Amino acid sequence: MPLLYPKVKPNPLQKANLCSRLFFWWLNPLFKIGHKRKLEANDMYSVLPEDRSQHLGEELQGYWDQEVLRAQQDAREPSLTKAIIKCYGKSYLVWGMLTFLEEGTRVVQPIFLGKMVSYVENYDPSDSAALHEAYGYAAGLSACVLVWAVLHHLYFYHMQRVGMRLRVAVCRMIYSKALRLSRSAMGKTSTGQVVNLLSNDVNQFDQVMMFLHYLWVGPLQVVAVTALLWMEIGMSCLAGMAVLIILLLLQSCFAMSFSSLRSKTTALTDKRIRTMSEVVTGIRTIKMNAWEKSFIDRITRLRRKEISKILRSSYLRGMNLASFFAVSKIMIFVTFVANELLDNLITGSQVFVVVMLFEALRFSSTLFFPMAVEKVSEAVVSIQRIKNFLLLDEISQCYPHLPSDGKMIVDVQVFTASWEKASETPTLQGLSFSVRPGELLAVVGPVGAGKSSLLCAVLGELPPSQGQVSVHGRIAYVSQQPWVFPGTVRSNILFGKKYEVDRYEKVIKACALEEDLWLLGAEAIIEIGDGGTPLSEGQKARISLARAVYQDADIYLLDDPLSAVDAGVSRHLFEQCVRQALKEKITILVTHQLQYLKDASQILMLKDGKMVERGTYSEFLKSRADIFSLFEKGNEQSEPSPVPGAPTVISESLVQSLQSPRPSLKDAAPEDQEIENIQVTLPLEDHLEGKVGFKTYKNYFTAGADWLVIIFLILVNIAAQVAYVLQDWWLAFWANLQSDLYSGALVKEDEAVVFVLNWYLGVYSGLTVSTVLFGITKSLLIFYILVNSSQTVHNKMLETILRAPVLFFHRNPIGRILNRFSKDIGHMDDLLPLTFQDFIQAFLLVVGVVGVMVAAVPWTAIPVIPLGIIFFFLRRYFLETSQDVKRLECTTRSPVFSHLASSLQGLWTIRAYKAEQKFQELFDAHQDLHSEAWFLLLTMSRWLAVYLDVICAIFVTLVAFGALILAETCELLVVARGVSLPDEGSNVGPLHWEFRVSAIGPPGKSLIMPLTPGQVGLVLSLTLTLMGMFQWCVRQSAEVENMMISVERGIEYTDLEKEAPWELGYCPPPLWPPNGRISFFSVNLRYNSDSPLVLRNLEAFIYPRGKYGIVGRTGAGKSSLIAALFRLSEPEGDIYIDGILTTSIGLHDLRKKMSVALQEPVLFTGTMRENLDPFNEHTDNELWNALEEGSSEICNIQMNLDYEHADLEVQLKESIESLPAKMNTELAESGLNLSVGQKQLVCLARALLKKNQILIMDKATSYVDPRTDELIQKIICERFAQCTVLTIAHRLSTVISCEWIMVLDLGTDKECHRPYNLLRDKKSLFYKMVQQLGKAEAAVLTKREK
Repeated sequence: MPLLYPKVKPNPLQKANLCSRLFFWWLNPLFKIGHKRKLEANDMYSVLPEDRSQHLGEELQGYWDQEVLRAQQDAREPSLTKAIIKCYGKSYLVWGMLTFLEEGTRVVQPIFLGKMVSYVENYDPSDSAALHEAYGYAAGLSACVLVWAVLHHLYFYHMQRVGMRLRVAVCRMIYSKALRLSRSAMGKTSTGQVVNLLSNDVNQFDQVMMFLHYLWVGPLQVVAVTALLWMEIGMSCLAGMAVLIILLLLQSCFAMSFSSLRSKTTALTDKRIRTMSEVVTGIRTIKMNAWEKSFIDRITRLRRKEISKILRSSYLRGMNLASFFAVSKIMIFVTFVANELLDNLITGSQVFVVVMLFEALRFSSTLFFPMAVEKVSEAVVSIQRIKNFLLLDEISQCYPHLPSDGKMIVDVQVFTASWEKASETPTLQGLSFSVRPGELLAVVGPVGAGKSSLLCAVLGELPPSQGQVSVHGRIAYVSQQPWVFPGTVRSNILFGKKYEVDRYEKVIKACALEEDLWLLGAEAIIEIGDGGTPLSEGQKARISLARAVYQDADIYLLDDPLSAVDAGVSRHLFEQCVRQALKEKITILVTHQLQYLKDASQILMLKDGKMVERGTYSEFLKSRADIFSLFEKGNEQSEPSPVPGAPTVISESLVQSLQSPRPSLKDAAPEDQEIENIQVTLPLEDHLEGKVGFKTYKNYFTAGADWLVIIFLILVNIAAQVAYVLQDWWLAFWANLQSDLYSGALVKEDEAVVFVLNWYLGVYSGLTVSTVLFGITKSLLIFYILVNSSQTVHNKMLETILRAPVLFFHRNPIGRILNRFSKDIGHMDDLLPLTFQDFIQAFLLVVGVVGVMVAAVPWTAIPVIPLGIIFFFLRRYFLETSQDVKRLECTTRSPVFSHLASSLQGLWTIRAYKAEQKFQELFDAHQDLHSEAWFLLLTMSRWLAVYLDVICAIFVTLVAFGALILAETCELLVVARGVSLPDEGSNVGPLHWEFRVSAIGPPGKSLIMPLTPGQVGLVLSLTLTLMGMFQWCVRQSAEVENMMISVERGIEYTDLEKEAPWELGYCPPPLWPPNGRISFFSVNLRYNSDSPLVLRNLEAFIYPRGKYGIVGRTGAGKSSLIAALFRLSEPEGDIYIDGILTTSIGLHDLRKKMSVALQEPVLFTGTMRENLDPFNEHTDNELWNALEEGSSEICNIQMNLDYEHADLEVQLKESIESLPAKMNTELAESGLNLSVGQKQLVCLARALLKKNQILIMDKATSYVDPRTDELIQKIICERFAQCTVLTIAHRLSTVISCEWIMVLDLGTDKECHRPYNLLRDKKSLFYKMVQQLGKAEAAVLTKREK
């Protein structure tokens, strides 16, 4: 495992002896630690070698690969189930034999019980042989109970472990597959779906493995029990069995419903989590557009549909649990009624043998069998979903990236390819070029021309339909949207390479990161959060570039890294990094920065995926190619002159050192010595400690129903239990009556006897019907309440999350948030209601059973009371540790999801650097940490269960022997007092005899009553029932407390810090702001209380309807100014918009009145129409009219500019009309099927459609080509002449046409003036920034401004 998590304590299970393994003694030291203090992650034992993620995943992957090959040969679809069976089938079957033995001991128990009751029934003081035989039966019963206790938990432990291993293996396969997904496959799935597969679908394996064996053990046990019943009472047993068979058939029908509901539910859950993932990723856009309410409505609607399906499957579960509660009683009732109708006579002992044989079926056939059916049907759906994911298209390595052998080259010949196989127009068509070491190929072209696709072709991401690509050498890649992973700045740059101080320092200087790292703090310890927080886009771009340079690869593919940074830094990066540090390398640079083309070895111009022209700079000048129409038509080209006063960006010695070719990696050291583990920092989230408080339970229940409903639920539960217990009580009387009839003490023809029989049967029937009705009512009601609670908690979490400030999302990785919305909510939907119902049922059963036992034979209170006390303290001792482990299990899940989400975002980068193996190892490390907690949770649960059951077995032994001793003692006492016992032939039954004995007792003295067969049978049968039920009750109560941690974590997210209210009592006038005047007075801004100021005493005044360009180096505070304006973080000082203080109105009233287009384009899964108008605020005609207006403006501008080649493909309307289904074109997750520039255009169109008085563009055109950028600026000037427009840009040509230029530096407004004035003032910062671009471009900008 990578050194991701320090420690690890060796697992004591490896050296544990047999007894320690059977009774889980090896866990005792951990319980002692948990008793003393809160457990931490480093207290957990390391995962066993055979349970490691890598070992398990590779093993199952091997079987799956074989199955896929075999399926291809047989021309069929591969079966994941077959691969799983081949991998785990043998060991699973071997452990399954334990179930057979365990259930065998359960079937034998009623026979021993019957023999003991028979002894009491036919008691003969002189028959010592019968007494010894009875003690033998008692010993046999005790032994069976003890063996059952050990086997039962041994079985469940191994089954759960197999389930865990299968889950871990499948998770690894899913992640491994995600790293190999092709671009088209990425469009068919989403982060939300993969998270759902990893959180909820694989959970089915943990469940199904426990119960699967009962699919064959249950029916086998039914056959065995039927045979034994036939031997006892003849054919009347078939009536009871008919009830069971009908029930099993009914439950098989339920299975079909479970399967159907499961597939519908998971589809809805996928959608919900995908939307949630998009919300968390695009939270900044959502907040700035005030879309929170709309997204709450959207997700709540999805949740409502999901809950309707969950509720239906919960009702089916409720029916299953109700059947577990009542079916044995129905079977017993039907059997005895059939027996009565057939006029069969049975003894009291036979009555209890029948009762216990039916009870023996209770768990295996009426609980575990239906659970198995339900879980198998749900697992089939999950396996199908996982299989579909595993069969998605993979990236095919079109050509080998041949190792560097001195012949480094990128050679592309007649290359044609398409992202969509069905597409008629290829993405790239007929491209041919070659690049050799020391050459720089610049790729230019308008938005959507295929520039990024060209780099993907070289990477091997875009398979060719024609032609070929030859790549000789190792590749380094910088993506257009920079990707950083959670960790330190240094770990992001090293990316698994060894840290070499000199090399690292040179890279930092070349990538202009020195000042940023100084501002951020020590780069070795400054941590980058999820999504790159707290870095700006420019800083992320430079870290991505530094990562590439540090790799010392042969071939560099740079996808427009210069657009995210300001002009000065851009010049520095090009000069010192691209031209110097990479001068010996093959470099392909996609760029919109046309001023650098003169330094390129060759230029490739693309349009519509075709090569328009290729050649050197001078060849382009001669051909007067269209690309230079934005620049002066002349040959005056000169080197940029150093600007007086401008900071020197790089020292001469560094230039010299960079000019000399550095030794390649293979010269410095062998490859394997260079590689280290990638250090990803995903800190575990904080978690509460101690018991789950009463308040959590209260909030949970009251979220689902009113107090009246909860009180009604309690009453129904009590009524159901009373009816249930009275049945057992009544059965004891009926058994005594049957004994009298069997012995001949009573005669069936007697009218009184007939009356009593009918009376008994009538009451018994009433109690049975009541048990069934109350049982069904309480099951359905509790599921209804708890599923509604889950819905309410989810909705509250959702609303609170969207009311949280942006800072919350910076501090919490996406995986951590999705963990609560997927896994924790999944627990609350499925497992918690089931466990809660199970616990309440078991608890009431135990109370009822103990009550009846003590009432029937008060002596049983003697062992019951200490038993209860022992159980209480054992449970408390257990919970002290297990709750900490459960919380750790919840928190160690989050890094798995965060790592997955981060990997999917940076997939191309990971693959380009061939870092899949390293990231796979990181995933394995996260999984192993989670497995440590899960394995402990699983074994601790068994630790408690074994101790409880062993104590119960001792209790059964005491009661069994106690009953015999008591029966004998009582009989002897009665005889000693001179009371004659009834003869065999007398017609005095035990009931009459009891009365007679009590009547003749000496006055004032109590007489010990002899035990009747009914009492002995009742106590022993209830003790055996208690045997499983007592420990089940305690375990389920502990499980409920552990499961409630998911509720606790959910409720924790309903109580987060909130941003300011969305609406306040005071609302601005409807037409506000009429002018768009913005004033900043002494504005300070920091993103959190302990971070430095990013805006310092800012004083600025934005004139009404003014067009302002805001510039400054990366990190100067440009985006922070917008954050203060939108109150993403609450600023100190005052900001007024048209006379209204921004903090005096609600956030939505403020944000809705400003349109914004951000640098990072955020699109949501759905149609193009839904992305342009997310909440149906416009009709189709309005959308088309708005777009058409934009297009016609562009046409007019283009005619005015008199371009040689009119390029209408970049306009909004034309771009959308060119899509396959126009407005209804489905966009993949995050708009994956559009280029970054196209996505920016869509986001810009969305902002323009709002038609607000204030428009803010925060580097919104950084990824589009200069021509499109200029057209957009002209449109804005024309269409938004009456609006205030703030344009933040790094590309100075973007803002040169603005009326005012504001220059920011270190969070303060350094200068604000007309561009003409600033360009004339040689001391101004803006003048220096323009001069840094070079004389040619400076001249162009100066001329354009005039």
